[in-house]
Amino acid sequence: MQKPQFRISQHPLVIHKVSFLRQARGIVSSHDYAQLMRELGTLLAYEATANLPLRPLVPKRPDMRAGRIIHTDDKPAVVPLVRSGLTMAEGVRSIIPSAYMGHIGVYYDLATDSVIEFMVTMPNRIHDRPVLVIDPFIDSGITACAAIDIILEYGVLPENIHFLTLIISKQGYNKLNANSSSAGVTFYATRIDGHSDDEIWFDDFDNMNERLYRTTNKPRRPQS
Repeated sequence: MQKPQFRISQHPLVIHKVSFLRQARGIVSSHDYAQLMRELGTLLAYEATANLPLRPLVPKRPDMRAGRIIHTDDKPAVVPLVRSGLTMAEGVRSIIPSAYMGHIGVYYDLATDSVIEFMVTMPNRIHDRPVLVIDPFIDSGITACAAIDIILEYGVLPENIHFLTLIISKQGYNKLNANSSSAGVTFYATRIDGHSDDEIWFDDFDNMNERLYRTTNKPRRPQS
């Protein structure tokens, strides 16, 4: 059975910036926290697009010289998970000014033990493009697998799905390896918790949404 691929960045800038994300609010402000997320999105996108095909630009104007401009043959689609992936997506689009952008909104409902889909928008002809899926953290792996399932439904080949994330928990790693939909998908991350040591980083990011957006995941209405 084919397995997902995991490419863990060893770039010093990536490791440096993730280490600052672990710091408390008094050390890293919300503005700087968001900027670090954007920069990490840019750096991971740089690694994820290393194999995009290139070809000479065909001149559309008589004063343009053929062969002088080389461009990527494929225009990747950028698909963040709402809302946590939006800030990283800004960094990705800073170097990939593609108009092709989708959004996936899913969450795991503990009460019903099911994934709830509340938003899916996709650009045209996404099946013809490399797709950069963005979610900063993979915890249980349930929503990541659900997002991959959604993209596969649009006809995207697994090998064209590149999942950009920062930290993958040990549980999430095991889930992705066991999930048939993840086979052939490449994950670009900075760390897999418990993969090479016993230190757990995931707990340092529990308040990510609060730091980015001043919002929480608390229910809108009191629970009876």
